[in-house]
Amino acid sequence: MNVNINKKQSDLFQELSRYPNQNRSYDELAELLNVSTRSVRNYCVSLEEYINGIGLSPLIERTTTGLTYIGTSIQTKQIWEHINKSGFYEFHLSPDDRILAIVLILLDLHRSVTVMELCDILFVSRATILNDIEKVKLYFRQYNVCFEANTARGYSLQITETQRQEIICTTCFPYLRDWNPLDTEGSLFIHTEMISHLDHILPEICRIVQKAEHQYDITIADISYKQTVFILAVLCKSLIEGY
Repeated sequence: MNVNINKKQSDLFQELSRYPNQNRSYDELAELLNVSTRSVRNYCVSLEEYINGIGLSPLIERTTTGLTYIGTSIQTKQIWEHINKSGFYEFHLSPDDRILAIVLILLDLHRSVTVMELCDILFVSRATILNDIEKVKLYFRQYNVCFEANTARGYSLQITETQRQEIICTTCFPYLRDWNPLDTEGSLFIHTEMISHLDHILPEICRIVQKAEHQYDITIADISYKQTVFILAVLCKSLIEGY
Protein backbone atom coordinates (compact mmCIF):
# COMPACT_ATOMS: atom_id res chain seq x y z
CA MET A 1 0.00 0.00 0.00
CA ASN A 2 1.45 3.37 -1.03
CA VAL A 3 0.61 5.82 1.75
CA ASN A 4 2.02 9.32 2.16
CA ILE A 5 1.58 11.91 4.89
CA ASN A 6 1.38 15.66 4.61
CA LYS A 7 3.37 18.31 6.47
CA LYS A 8 0.87 18.73 9.31
CA GLN A 9 0.75 14.96 9.87
CA SER A 10 4.55 14.93 9.96
CA ASP A 11 4.46 17.79 12.48
CA LEU A 12 2.08 15.75 14.64
CA PHE A 13 4.50 12.81 14.58
CA GLN A 14 7.33 15.15 15.56
CA GLU A 15 5.37 16.38 18.58
CA LEU A 16 4.30 12.90 19.70
CA SER A 17 7.72 11.27 19.22
CA ARG A 18 9.42 14.09 21.10
CA TYR A 19 7.76 12.91 24.32
CA PRO A 20 7.24 9.13 24.03
CA ASN A 21 4.95 7.39 26.54
CA GLN A 22 3.41 10.71 27.57
CA ASN A 23 -0.24 11.48 26.93
CA ARG A 24 -0.63 14.62 24.82
CA SER A 25 -4.09 16.17 24.92
CA TYR A 26 -5.96 16.97 21.72
CA ASP A 27 -6.28 20.60 22.83
CA GLU A 28 -2.53 20.95 23.39
CA LEU A 29 -1.67 19.38 20.04
CA ALA A 30 -4.28 21.46 18.22
CA GLU A 31 -2.79 24.66 19.66
CA LEU A 32 0.77 23.61 18.76
CA LEU A 33 -0.20 22.74 15.18
CA ASN A 34 -2.60 25.69 14.84
CA VAL A 35 -5.48 23.44 13.74
CA SER A 36 -8.73 22.11 15.23
CA THR A 37 -8.92 19.08 17.54
CA ARG A 38 -10.91 17.33 14.79
CA SER A 39 -7.94 17.85 12.44
CA VAL A 40 -5.59 16.35 15.04
CA ARG A 41 -7.77 13.23 15.22
CA ASN A 42 -7.81 12.98 11.41
CA TYR A 43 -4.03 13.45 11.22
CA CYS A 44 -3.62 10.65 13.75
CA VAL A 45 -5.62 8.24 11.59
CA SER A 46 -3.48 9.06 8.54
CA LEU A 47 -0.30 8.76 10.61
CA GLU A 48 -1.33 5.33 11.87
CA GLU A 49 -2.00 4.21 8.29
CA TYR A 50 1.43 5.50 7.27
CA ILE A 51 3.19 3.66 10.10
CA ASN A 52 1.28 0.47 9.27
CA GLY A 53 2.12 0.94 5.58
CA ILE A 54 5.86 0.81 6.25
CA GLY A 55 5.50 -2.45 8.18
CA LEU A 56 5.44 -1.31 11.81
CA SER A 57 2.85 -2.25 14.41
CA PRO A 58 0.46 0.41 15.82
CA LEU A 59 2.52 2.88 17.85
CA ILE A 60 -0.07 5.48 18.87
CA GLU A 61 -2.54 4.91 21.68
CA ARG A 62 -5.75 6.93 21.40
CA THR A 63 -8.03 7.87 24.27
CA THR A 64 -10.96 10.26 24.57
CA THR A 65 -8.63 12.96 25.85
CA GLY A 66 -5.44 12.60 23.83
CA LEU A 67 -2.68 10.59 22.17
CA THR A 68 0.35 8.69 23.43
CA TYR A 69 3.27 7.61 21.24
CA ILE A 70 4.70 4.27 22.44
CA GLY A 71 7.37 3.66 19.81
CA THR A 72 10.97 2.93 20.71
CA SER A 73 13.88 5.15 19.64
CA ILE A 74 14.75 2.56 16.98
CA GLN A 75 11.20 2.58 15.59
CA THR A 76 11.15 6.39 15.64
CA LYS A 77 14.39 6.48 13.66
CA GLN A 78 12.94 3.96 11.16
CA ILE A 79 9.92 6.18 10.56
CA TRP A 80 12.01 9.32 10.03
CA GLU A 81 14.38 7.46 7.72
CA HIS A 82 11.42 6.33 5.63
CA ILE A 83 10.05 9.88 5.45
CA ASN A 84 13.45 11.32 4.53
CA LYS A 85 14.13 8.58 1.97
CA SER A 86 10.97 9.41 0.04
CA GLY A 87 12.20 12.99 -0.40
CA PHE A 88 10.88 16.23 1.03
CA TYR A 89 8.86 17.30 -1.98
CA GLU A 90 6.79 14.11 -1.90
CA PHE A 91 5.04 15.43 1.18
CA HIS A 92 1.44 16.31 0.40
CA LEU A 93 1.86 19.98 1.27
CA SER A 94 -1.05 22.04 2.51
CA PRO A 95 -2.11 24.90 0.20
CA ASP A 96 -0.42 27.50 2.44
CA ASP A 97 2.80 25.48 2.64
CA ARG A 98 2.77 25.06 -1.13
CA ILE A 99 2.48 28.84 -1.65
CA LEU A 100 5.49 29.42 0.60
CA ALA A 101 7.35 26.61 -1.15
CA ILE A 102 6.89 28.32 -4.53
CA VAL A 103 7.91 31.67 -3.03
CA LEU A 104 11.17 30.22 -1.70
CA ILE A 105 11.91 28.25 -4.86
CA LEU A 106 11.63 31.47 -6.88
CA LEU A 107 13.82 33.33 -4.38
CA ASP A 108 16.45 30.62 -4.31
CA LEU A 109 16.98 29.78 -7.98
CA HIS A 110 17.99 33.20 -9.38
CA ARG A 111 16.37 32.26 -12.71
CA SER A 112 13.03 31.69 -14.37
CA VAL A 113 11.02 28.66 -13.24
CA THR A 114 8.50 26.97 -15.54
CA VAL A 115 5.09 25.62 -14.58
CA MET A 116 6.20 22.09 -15.40
CA GLU A 117 9.27 22.40 -13.15
CA LEU A 118 7.05 23.41 -10.25
CA CYS A 119 4.67 20.54 -11.05
CA ASP A 120 7.56 18.07 -10.96
CA ILE A 121 9.05 19.50 -7.75
CA LEU A 122 5.80 19.71 -5.78
CA PHE A 123 3.97 16.69 -7.24
CA VAL A 124 0.83 18.64 -8.15
CA SER A 125 -1.08 19.37 -11.35
CA ARG A 126 -0.59 22.28 -13.75
CA ALA A 127 -4.02 23.64 -12.73
CA THR A 128 -2.95 23.67 -9.07
CA ILE A 129 0.25 25.58 -9.85
CA LEU A 130 -1.58 28.13 -11.99
CA ASN A 131 -4.03 28.72 -9.16
CA ASP A 132 -1.19 29.04 -6.62
CA ILE A 133 0.74 31.50 -8.76
CA GLU A 134 -1.99 34.13 -8.34
CA LYS A 135 -1.43 34.00 -4.58
CA VAL A 136 2.34 34.02 -5.04
CA LYS A 137 2.01 37.26 -7.04
CA LEU A 138 0.11 38.83 -4.13
CA TYR A 139 2.79 37.66 -1.72
CA PHE A 140 5.56 39.44 -3.64
CA ARG A 141 3.42 42.51 -4.23
CA GLN A 142 3.51 43.35 -0.51
CA TYR A 143 7.30 43.67 -0.85
CA ASN A 144 7.03 45.76 -4.05
CA VAL A 145 8.80 43.02 -6.02
CA CYS A 146 7.86 42.72 -9.68
CA PHE A 147 6.69 39.21 -10.61
CA GLU A 148 7.13 38.37 -14.29
CA ALA A 149 5.34 35.60 -16.19
CA ASN A 150 6.59 34.57 -19.63
CA THR A 151 4.92 31.77 -21.58
CA ALA A 152 8.27 30.57 -22.91
CA ARG A 153 10.65 31.07 -19.98
CA GLY A 154 8.31 30.75 -17.01
CA TYR A 155 8.16 32.84 -13.84
CA SER A 156 10.89 35.16 -12.56
CA LEU A 157 11.43 38.07 -10.17
CA GLN A 158 12.82 41.54 -10.68
CA ILE A 159 14.58 41.77 -7.35
CA THR A 160 17.84 42.94 -5.78
CA GLU A 161 20.00 40.52 -3.80
CA THR A 162 19.34 42.49 -0.61
CA GLN A 163 15.58 42.19 -1.15
CA ARG A 164 15.96 38.49 -1.90
CA GLN A 165 17.78 37.81 1.37
CA GLU A 166 15.42 39.96 3.44
CA ILE A 167 12.31 38.25 2.07
CA ILE A 168 13.78 34.78 2.65
CA CYS A 169 14.46 35.65 6.29
CA THR A 170 11.12 37.38 6.83
CA THR A 171 9.32 34.41 5.31
CA CYS A 172 11.16 31.83 7.41
CA PHE A 173 11.46 33.57 10.78
CA PRO A 174 7.92 32.66 11.96
CA TYR A 175 8.76 28.96 11.52
CA LEU A 176 12.00 28.83 13.50
CA ARG A 177 10.49 28.11 16.94
CA ASP A 178 10.84 24.31 16.75
CA TRP A 179 13.69 24.31 14.25
CA ASN A 180 16.95 22.54 15.08
CA PRO A 181 19.68 23.73 12.63
CA LEU A 182 21.72 20.57 13.26
CA ASP A 183 18.87 18.05 13.01
CA THR A 184 19.61 15.97 9.92
CA GLU A 185 17.62 12.88 10.88
CA GLY A 186 14.53 14.30 12.53
CA SER A 187 11.63 16.16 11.00
CA LEU A 188 12.18 18.13 7.82
CA PHE A 189 12.04 21.88 8.22
CA ILE A 190 9.96 22.84 5.22
CA HIS A 191 11.38 26.25 4.53
CA THR A 192 15.10 25.49 4.75
CA GLU A 193 14.50 22.47 2.53
CA MET A 194 13.31 24.88 -0.16
CA ILE A 195 16.65 26.70 -0.06
CA SER A 196 19.17 24.50 -1.86
CA HIS A 197 22.29 23.47 0.04
CA LEU A 198 21.57 25.61 3.10
CA ASP A 199 21.88 22.46 5.22
CA HIS A 200 25.51 22.10 4.06
CA ILE A 201 26.39 25.49 5.54
CA LEU A 202 24.47 25.34 8.83
CA PRO A 203 26.84 23.12 10.92
CA GLU A 204 29.80 25.45 10.35
CA ILE A 205 27.68 28.56 11.00
CA CYS A 206 26.47 27.03 14.29
CA ARG A 207 30.06 26.32 15.30
CA ILE A 208 31.12 29.91 14.56
CA VAL A 209 28.21 31.45 16.51
CA GLN A 210 28.80 29.15 19.49
CA LYS A 211 32.52 30.02 19.43
CA ALA A 212 31.64 33.74 19.41
CA GLU A 213 29.33 33.24 22.42
CA HIS A 214 32.17 31.62 24.34
CA GLN A 215 34.85 34.07 23.19
CA TYR A 216 32.84 37.19 24.09
CA ASP A 217 31.13 35.62 27.15
CA ILE A 218 27.59 36.24 25.88
CA THR A 219 24.51 34.05 25.82
CA ILE A 220 22.10 34.41 22.91
CA ALA A 221 18.46 33.59 23.59
CA ASP A 222 17.20 30.52 21.74
CA ILE A 223 15.10 32.28 19.07
CA SER A 224 17.78 34.96 18.54
CA TYR A 225 20.38 32.21 18.12
CA LYS A 226 18.26 30.50 15.45
CA GLN A 227 17.63 33.78 13.63
CA THR A 228 21.35 34.66 13.74
CA VAL A 229 22.36 31.24 12.39
CA PHE A 230 19.71 31.41 9.67
CA ILE A 231 20.64 34.93 8.51
CA LEU A 232 24.36 34.11 8.38
CA ALA A 233 23.68 30.89 6.47
CA VAL A 234 21.59 32.75 3.88
CA LEU A 235 24.29 35.44 3.49
CA CYS A 236 27.10 32.88 3.18
CA LYS A 237 25.17 30.85 0.61
CA SER A 238 24.70 34.02 -1.44
CA LEU A 239 28.41 34.85 -1.26
CA ILE A 240 29.48 31.28 -2.11
CA GLU A 241 27.29 31.34 -5.21
CA GLY A 242 28.76 34.65 -6.38
CA TYR A 243 25.86 36.95 -5.54
